[in-house]
Amino acid sequence: MKSSVRKSVINENAVHTKTETKPVSPNTKRIITEYQLKDHLGNNRVTFSDLKFTFDNNNVPELNLDFLSATNYYPFGMTQPGRHWEKQNYSHRFGYNGMEKDDEMKGLGNSLDFGARIYDSRLVRFMSMDKAVSSFPYYSPYLFAGNTPIAGADMNGDSLYFEIFVSGHKDKKDDETFKKAAETRKFDIEKSKTYDKKRDCVVILEVQNLEDIKSKVEEKVKELSPKFGQTVEFGLWSHSGIEGPRGSKDCEQYPLNKRDKNQMSINGWNQINFNWTSEEKGLPKPKTNRAFFYGCRTAVSNVEHFISFAQNISFLGNFRNVSVWGQSNYSNTSKYTNYRTLILDPNDVNKLYMVGEEDGFSLKMFFTPVPAYKMIEFSNGTKKSESYQDGDKK
Repeated sequence: MKSSVRKSVINENAVHTKTETKPVSPNTKRIITEYQLKDHLGNNRVTFSDLKFTFDNNNVPELNLDFLSATNYYPFGMTQPGRHWEKQNYSHRFGYNGMEKDDEMKGLGNSLDFGARIYDSRLVRFMSMDKAVSSFPYYSPYLFAGNTPIAGADMNGDSLYFEIFVSGHKDKKDDETFKKAAETRKFDIEKSKTYDKKRDCVVILEVQNLEDIKSKVEEKVKELSPKFGQTVEFGLWSHSGIEGPRGSKDCEQYPLNKRDKNQMSINGWNQINFNWTSEEKGLPKPKTNRAFFYGCRTAVSNVEHFISFAQNISFLGNFRNVSVWGQSNYSNTSKYTNYRTLILDPNDVNKLYMVGEEDGFSLKMFFTPVPAYKMIEFSNGTKKSESYQDGDKK
């Protein structure tokens, strides 16, 4: 048994789910808080309340643990006959994988609401197709948890996207540029064919100290992951150098060195729990979990170490099997992802991208767009490909 991501009120091995008012004596009402004990799949196994009034010989009330329900499941979620118990006049709403039960039509625990689809634990199938079926042609569009019910679980939601920009610069146009680029990425994701606003969520975060990425991302993961699933993308818009992105404020715990305190060390990047989508949660692994560093030269090899920042990041344990992308040269603003166009004011355009460009300003851009440099992809320390980022192309 273990706890969920939500914090318990009185017991770190239990989860607060709801409160309701129940009579505890003829003249008294108390708030009854319910808790759940869950297994490794998030199945609700035991439900109990922390409040149950009894009275001793002196008529002094005492509080005792009050068990409300207990359930065992077959693989794939069907309730085991004779292995389910509920207190009289009590019915618990949640069951297998922590999903809400619909017992009216098919009986106890046989129909579960996973948000986007209804699951039948007796047929071991969803009642409608997975909207992402084209991404996983090797799976049935109706199966549950990749047919691995002991090790995996389906989640109520698909994808979290984190798009982060650095603010706090002396030149406020830099703030506006990075913010506009992050908003453009959010717009493109939400307009894509695979995005479902009921199941997916794009989060834009603003930081000044790069170390704040850890606390802000992990806080949002804790808040949103139960509803929207795990992280599939992280993007960062900032000034950058060969050794990585730059914040507008100095790092305190993990500065790169004494001179470049506004850059975070590799050890600092290794501290962030992005909660990437993985097969460990029973979800078919997507083609890639993606991390994009849009600042200048993030995929250019360091002269001293012969390795780029993006490649170095891809070695880290918390970026394992993640597709890490960096810029192959200096980056600047553009209306397209495959051509560099001149943008004097980020407020003059509806959409803005940060794309690779040749070293130095090109007068050609006054007359015609200039081909952009492609971004470079690394995974587990190995270069995989070069490509333009997603978005509008000329």
